[in-house]
Amino acid sequence: MVAVVMGADETASWAREELAGLTTVPEYGSEAWHGLEPSDPRRQAALVVAAERWRERSGVAR
Repeated sequence: MVAVVMGADETASWAREELAGLTTVPEYGSEAWHGLEPSDPRRQAALVVAAERWRERSGVAR
């Protein structure tokens, strides 16, 4: 499980809103993630977290 932490730009603000109410989510693609029901909001949250990490690391974040 990972803590939900995002940056301070507009895209990150949107991501934070999408993750509101969730304190941790499993890593995208992990065994824990695969064990979640398809309707569990933590599945989508893991995608948002992974996308934000990619965006920040790739230099796309502004």
